[in-house]
Amino acid sequence: MEVITSFRKQEEFALDTTKARQSDILNGLKNDGIVILPNYIQEAVLEGLNKEFETLLKTKNRAIKAFDLEKGAGVGITRSKLKEKEFPYTHWFYNQPLMHDIKDKYVHPTAPLNSKIYVVNDLVGTTTYANTLHYDVQKCLKFFIYLNDVTANNGAFEFIAGTHHWVEDIRRSKDANKITFENRDFSRELPHDESHIIPLEAKAGTMFIFDTDIFHRTGTTSIGERKIMRGHTYFDQAKAKDPLFKKTI
Repeated sequence: MEVITSFRKQEEFALDTTKARQSDILNGLKNDGIVILPNYIQEAVLEGLNKEFETLLKTKNRAIKAFDLEKGAGVGITRSKLKEKEFPYTHWFYNQPLMHDIKDKYVHPTAPLNSKIYVVNDLVGTTTYANTLHYDVQKCLKFFIYLNDVTANNGAFEFIAGTHHWVEDIRRSKDANKITFENRDFSRELPHDESHIIPLEAKAGTMFIFDTDIFHRTGTTSIGERKIMRGHTYFDQAKAKDPLFKKTI
């Protein structure tokens, strides 16, 4: 299959956060697979999230589990177990009515919202499997936030918009059973032009929402650091019969 796309600029996927309607976000997700909301997080909330970011990376309990990185640090959080009194900003942010509404209409009403939250501090030398252009084996909708200013130098998220339509065709085809964690290379065999990859450079407080079926990757941090949080809403946790919701092998 051939991916038909053209060079586009980051600004084409950005909405005016003060005016964006739910329908605008949904249309952007359906058409492009990604929507950018600059300056989404108010200053006081951003400060609170940054403080909790530092604490979360040092906390280990039944809700918060560290994962190995050669450089930097990261934890995965089970949102249902996260204590509101200990982390009020994170608890509130990833349980917002807007997120519930988008999840209900784009994923499914029965899918748990942001069942996992990942908190990651990327430093110079941080490398993961996500540095390679791919689509996620386990399809999900992600609410992704930058807690510091991010450019191509410190690991900007990179993507090719609209490619989720190509992946949907794969998921509905006889090749769908090839999309597994054991066969992760299959989700990296992508027809693309490097010139079409867009680095998402943005200020702290930016949130972007994307369907992980778009081709995407984590940029390389060559200077400074990148501080991010992202909530994962998994399609295969919904009670639905559509092949796109089939439990990932």
